[in-house]
Amino acid sequence: MSQILTEIMTVLKDSNNLFDAEQNLMMQCQTLIATALGQALEDLDDLLIGETEYQEIVGKRERTLNFMCGAVTFKRRLVKLTDKKYVFPLDRYLQLIPRSRFSPLMVEKVAKLASHSVLRTTALAVNLLTPLSISHQKVGQLYQTAGTQCEKQREETTLVTVAKKRQVPYLYLESDAFCVAIKG
Repeated sequence: MSQILTEIMTVLKDSNNLFDAEQNLMMQCQTLIATALGQALEDLDDLLIGETEYQEIVGKRERTLNFMCGAVTFKRRLVKLTDKKYVFPLDRYLQLIPRSRFSPLMVEKVAKLASHSVLRTTALAVNLLTPLSISHQKVGQLYQTAGTQCEKQREETTLVTVAKKRQVPYLYLESDAFCVAIKG
């Protein structure tokens, strides 16, 4: 803790104003968190290898995920299971989508923001508030991905199943000064 305070004091002394100091501190904090998170993910991979029933370890593969704190790069093991399938135990444990470059929280936050604004505005907000650079097209893709995941989860967790829908001869929908009648 004292080392962090020393670094903060150094940044404050070396900066000409508070604006520059805050920018430098934010970059250092984001870098520190990203590095620590990457190391923690590699340590978790080490723990999971001991719990996984595998035939052989094929090797380590690098993956980069974009988190709220920035890009986090880590290495995880690829293993061959006893049923001849190849998997990454860390990816399976964290339920990561294959070839996805964004963390689930990042996808959720971008999708929530995109649902209330234009895609270009969402991209601008993400670019200003995080160390990431994202285009409006990618925001649209993340929005679609989040919608697909929500629909999939809704289908999996549906408790009520309708055996047979009932056909009605007339359906009336009413509202203030508005009426729709649909003949079935």
